[in-house]
Amino acid sequence: MRKQAKKIGLAIVGAGRVGLIRGELAARHPSVGWIGIAEKLPERGEIVGHKCHADFITTDYKTLLSRPEVNAVVVCTDEHLHVDPVLMAAERNLPMLIEKPLATDLSESQQTLAAIEKAGVDAVIGYTQRFRRRWLVAKEKVQSGALGEVTMV
Repeated sequence: MRKQAKKIGLAIVGAGRVGLIRGELAARHPSVGWIGIAEKLPERGEIVGHKCHADFITTDYKTLLSRPEVNAVVVCTDEHLHVDPVLMAAERNLPMLIEKPLATDLSESQQTLAAIEKAGVDAVIGYTQRFRRRWLVAKEKVQSGALGEVTMV
């Protein structure tokens, strides 16, 4: 008999365009058993929460990340707000998908990476553009030299 996989209790921190995309995908995935949303704009949080069938909505990421149901996190706040939720998730040993960039400041990036490594959590940076055909074609053209010597993009 196969062991039943643990259901994902997903915390989505930031309910902008990307938070909505991640939330709608999560809501359709059979392994996701619980969704919580933290969004500083209450009206936006309610809209995204409704579309994602969220079980919990708050304006405070600390409240969300403290929930016992949470066992995975997506951080998709404004870029300059990534650090604090990532540090808290690492402190709780929660695996994370962090939308790019990790942080907007070099020292904060180093601090955040150190916390992730110390905790030993699985954390990945989300950058979906790298898989779009137009970006793959552009990358191939640059690498093959078809565009000449590229000095800036």
